[in-house]
Amino acid sequence: MRRRGSYGKLIPVLIACFLLTGAFSLAPVTVTMDPDKDPLYRVVTVDVLEGALAENKAAAMVTYEKQLLAVCGIMGSMEDKGNAFTMTGSESAEAIRCTVSDAKLRVQAAGQAPGSAVCVMGKMKLSALPEARWTLSVDVVAPMTGNAPSGECWRDASGTIIRTSDRAEKGFGADRIRGGARVTALIPRSFLSVEEELPDTEGFLYRLNELPGERKAQPEQLYLFYFDNETMLQDQNDIRRTTKVEEAIIKNILPGESIAFGKFPKRHNAYGRPFQYYDTAYDGYHAEFAFTPAGEDGIFCMLYIYRSSDHLKDILSVFRFLEIAQ
Repeated sequence: MRRRGSYGKLIPVLIACFLLTGAFSLAPVTVTMDPDKDPLYRVVTVDVLEGALAENKAAAMVTYEKQLLAVCGIMGSMEDKGNAFTMTGSESAEAIRCTVSDAKLRVQAAGQAPGSAVCVMGKMKLSALPEARWTLSVDVVAPMTGNAPSGECWRDASGTIIRTSDRAEKGFGADRIRGGARVTALIPRSFLSVEEELPDTEGFLYRLNELPGERKAQPEQLYLFYFDNETMLQDQNDIRRTTKVEEAIIKNILPGESIAFGKFPKRHNAYGRPFQYYDTAYDGYHAEFAFTPAGEDGIFCMLYIYRSSDHLKDILSVFRFLEIAQ
């Protein structure tokens, strides 16, 4: 792959931060910022699901089919020798069928009293026969205290609630599409206090170890940036193999890195989008890259450097709210 001079503008800003922490080695580390390991579930009620199905089946399928949902409702009865149970809403008489796949989940489900408020997390599908009915393949069954959260929000397996209203929007690749960014990311508003724009680059650095009230000596840094194919690629055919582009990005940021064969294991369908990872270690620190294509126009990149991943949940949420313009 050949590179234009403008491509090298990534180097000075990023490398300046790395030089503070030592020289890289080739020791591999486990990929930490993999959203499949700690997914976010969209919060919704049984009443909303049943109402959407009654109003427009096709639209309901587009919105909820195969989605990770945290469904709030009322615990019903156990069925099929404990391998399933039902959930109802406060207004809807229709029941959602929840299927449980292992002994631990069966214990969680059996521990919820019929008629109690619960939140059940899993992947939704719509069974067509003998009639349209929601079926949830269960990951977590948890009691729910209080009312279901209002507004657009998500929940993780531990019960942490994340609201998109608490997020700040960042756009990347805005010059490629009229009236909007090519890529839109939502980040915690607290990150804005430690944000630095990367000069001559469509990107931002967040020094998370310097967040107010929690300054730490060891760096924990997140970089979000966008690689524009039209601006950066001299040979436009290079995009046919995105791995080559990603390798070149890594080599520009880490000139001494030796990228061995097979170092790009793909994680497909993280919230419906493929991410390709690269991870390495240096002097006790971890550096992890995640790449996802923005159509044929460019690549969105995340780079995370840490020894202690204190803000991993916040970083994983960036994956969930990432939007690529069509």
